[in-house]
Amino acid sequence: MILYPLAIVDENHIQNYLNLIQELLNCPSGEEPEILQANSNLLDLEFLQVCEGVAAQLAESGNENAANFLLLVASQLGEFLGFTSAAGNEVDNNSLDDYVAFLQLLVQTEYENFGGDARHIYGVLQANLDKLNLNFIPVLQETMARIMGGIDDPEEVEVIATLIENIANKIQEFPKGRRADNLEIAIAAHEIVLLVFTRETNPEDWAQTQGNLAVAYNVRIMGERADNLEMAIAFYSAALEVYTREAFPQNHAETLFNLGIAYREVPNLQLAYDTFADAINTVELLRGEIHSGDATKQKLAEEWNKLYRNMVEVCIELKNDTAAIEYAERSKARNLVELVANRDIKPKGDISETVLNELSRLRQEISTKQRQLEIEERNRNPETGVLGNYTHINQLQQQLNELITRDIKPIDPNFSLTQKVEPIPYNEIQSLTGENTAILEWYIIGDKFLTFIITPQSPTPIIWQSSTADFEALVNWDNEYQKDYKESKPQWQQKLASHLQNLAKILHLDEILKNIPKQCDRLILIPHRFLHLFPLHALPVSQETWLQFNPNSDSSPTNPYLLDCFFGGVGYAPSCQLLQQAQMRQRPNFSHLFAIANPTSDRYLLELQAANICDQFKPNDFLLAKDDANKNAILNSNISLANCAHFGCHGKFEPDSPLESALKLANNERLTLLEILNLDLNQCRLVTLSACETGLTESKTSDEYIGLPFGFLLAGSPSMVSTLWKVDQLASTLLLIRFYENIKTLSTVAALNEAQQWLRNLTSEGLETVLERLKPQIDQTFEKLPLKERTRFVNAPQNGARNRKPFPFAAPHYWAAFTAIGV
Repeated sequence: MILYPLAIVDENHIQNYLNLIQELLNCPSGEEPEILQANSNLLDLEFLQVCEGVAAQLAESGNENAANFLLLVASQLGEFLGFTSAAGNEVDNNSLDDYVAFLQLLVQTEYENFGGDARHIYGVLQANLDKLNLNFIPVLQETMARIMGGIDDPEEVEVIATLIENIANKIQEFPKGRRADNLEIAIAAHEIVLLVFTRETNPEDWAQTQGNLAVAYNVRIMGERADNLEMAIAFYSAALEVYTREAFPQNHAETLFNLGIAYREVPNLQLAYDTFADAINTVELLRGEIHSGDATKQKLAEEWNKLYRNMVEVCIELKNDTAAIEYAERSKARNLVELVANRDIKPKGDISETVLNELSRLRQEISTKQRQLEIEERNRNPETGVLGNYTHINQLQQQLNELITRDIKPIDPNFSLTQKVEPIPYNEIQSLTGENTAILEWYIIGDKFLTFIITPQSPTPIIWQSSTADFEALVNWDNEYQKDYKESKPQWQQKLASHLQNLAKILHLDEILKNIPKQCDRLILIPHRFLHLFPLHALPVSQETWLQFNPNSDSSPTNPYLLDCFFGGVGYAPSCQLLQQAQMRQRPNFSHLFAIANPTSDRYLLELQAANICDQFKPNDFLLAKDDANKNAILNSNISLANCAHFGCHGKFEPDSPLESALKLANNERLTLLEILNLDLNQCRLVTLSACETGLTESKTSDEYIGLPFGFLLAGSPSMVSTLWKVDQLASTLLLIRFYENIKTLSTVAALNEAQQWLRNLTSEGLETVLERLKPQIDQTFEKLPLKERTRFVNAPQNGARNRKPFPFAAPHYWAAFTAIGV
C-alpha cells in the first residue's frame, strides 16, 4: 500500500493560496474582510495551514509584524470555519500542522499494526491528549476528503476507509481524554467512512459502520438524550437490513440486543420486548456453533446472559410475570445447550445404527461448515457474501433438529435437552407443583435478584424483587463465605451458622415464605448462579414461619431451619425443565446396587458406609473398593443395570472447564463430567455422591447448573444426593446409613431431610447406641487394616464425636452439606 501524504494539494492551488496571502499582506488596513469574501472558494483548512507556514518563514526572516498579522488572520478565520477550542476558554496551542501530523501518525500506526489490539493506537492517543478535542474534527473531515478525492484506485480508498473506521472504534473506546470529545471524533470518523462504504458496494462494511455509529450515539454525551437515542435506533435498524438472521445470525442477535436496550431506554417496552424476543430466538439457533476459542465463547455467553436478563426485566416492567419466568428458564436451557451441544454425547436407548450414523454425519458436517465459514469471514472479500454458507448451515441444523425430534427424543428425551433449547411454558412449570408442592426459583439480574414463587394455586408466578442494597449485601456475603471456606476451614465451620443466619436475612426468606400456602408440605429450591453453592435448605427461619406450616404441632423446635417446615422435604432442581424430565422418569425397581468406595485409599469410613449399604441390597450388590475402583472397571461394569449408584470417592470441580470436573478413582484416574453424561442410567432411580465438594458448580458467568450432579441427572437418574463441601467422615457415614434405611418408605428428598434432622438431634447417648450396633460391621470391614491406620482413620473420628457433648453433630457443617436434587 502507498500511504499518501495527508495534505494533497496541487501546485496551482498552493500558488492561489500564496497569491491571496500576498494580497492580504499588501492591502490597506480594513480591506481584509472584502478580500477574503471575494476569495471564499480558497478558504479551507489547507489555506490556514499554508498561512501558518508562511508566517513561520516571515518570523524566521525577522518580519515579526507580518507574521503576527498573518497568524491573527488565520486564527480569526479558523474560528469562522468552526476550528474552535474544545474546552471553552482553554487555549489550544496546537497548529494545523500539529493536527495533521497527529492524524498522519494515527493512520500510519493503524496501518503498521492492522488487525492488532488497541495498545498501539492508545499509545499515540495518550501522547497526544492535547489534540484529542473537537478541533481535530474539521482537520479529519477536510483532510480525509481531500485524500480520498485525490486517489483514483477504489481499493486504496477502501483500505484508508478501513483504517479510519478502526481508528474511530479505538478512539470511541479510549478511556483517557474527554469522553464527550472522543465520541464526537468517533462519530465524525464513522460518517467519513460511510462516504466510501455504501450498502450497494460494501454491504457488510456498511452495516458494521452503521452499528458502530449506533453504539456511539447510544452513549453520546453531547446533544439531547432523546435525539441521540433516536439516531442510535435508526443506525441499528439500518445495520439489520444487512445483518439478517440467515446471513449473519451472530451479528443479527448482537444488533437486536443493542436495539432492544435502546428501545427500553426510550422507553418503548413493547418494542424492547419484541426485539429481545427476536434476538433470543436467533441466539437459540446458534447453539454451540462458535469455535473461535474459549475467550470468545465466554464473552458471547456473558453477552447472551445479559440479553436474557434484560428480557426478564422488561417482562416484569410489562407486568408479564409468566413470560418473565419462562425466559429465566430459557436462559438456563441455553447455557446447558451451549455447554454440551457440540460434544460427543450420544443418545441412549435402542437407537438404530442408521440414526446414529446420520446424527454423526450431520454433526460433523455442521462443524466443518462452521469452521470453514469462520475462516472465510476472517479472510473475507467484501464483494463476496456468506449468505449461501449460512443458509447451508441452517438447512443442516434443521435436518438435525428433525432427526432428533423424530427418531431420538421419543426414546431418549434427555438427549434433546442437550442439543437445542426447548422452552417450557408456565402451565407446565406450575404442573410440577402437583397438589402440595411449592417452588422457589431465584434469578440474579444486574443489580438485584428475583425470587419466583410458584404454588398450585397461583395462575401466574409471584415475583419478589430485592433492593440494590440487598444485592450488594448478597455479593459481599458470597465473597466473605468463599474466602472463609478457601482460606480457613476451621474458621468457616465456626462461622457457618452465623453465615446462614445472615443469608436468610439477605434473601428475606421469612417474608417470601409467607406467600406459600400452609397446606404445602414440600418445597423445591431452584437456585441461580452462586446460590447453587449454599445449603439453602439449612437456612434458619422464624418460629412464626415454622408454625405457619405446622399449625397443629404441640411443640416447635428452638431454632427451626427451612427443612423443618416441610414434612415432605426440601429438595433442589437445576431448573424447572430438568425437574420436569426427572418427574417423568418412572423407576419402580430399587433392587440392584452399584457402588464404589475409597478408591484413593484415604477415606476408610467410606468403606464402612458402602458395606452397610450393600447389606441392604444383597444379593444384588456390586462393590468396587480401593484399587478395584478404577476407570476401566467402572466403564465396563453393568452400571446400566443399577437401580442405585453409590460413589464414595473424592470429587474435583474445575471452574474454568466444567466438563473436566471429575470423580477421583484409583490409580489417579478420573471420571469426568463429560464421561458421566455418556453413562446409561436409564434403569437408575438414585445416584449418591458421598464425596467431597461434588455439588460445587460454576458460579462465575454461567446461568446453568453445571456441577457433577447435573451430569448424572442428564445421564438418566431422576434423583441425586450430593455434598456441597468436604464432609466429616463419621457424620457422612451415619447420615447416609440412616438415609438408605429411610429410602425404603420415603421419597429421596424426605428420606434425606429426615436423616439430617436425625443426625442434628442425635445425642451423645444415641451415638453410643449407633456405634455399638455398627461395631461388628466396623470390626469386619477393618479387620485387616493396620492398627496405626485404624486408630487414625476409624477410631479417632469416633472419639472426636464422643467428646462433642451433648449433641455431637448439631453444628450445620456436619449435616447441611447433603442436598437432594430431582425427585
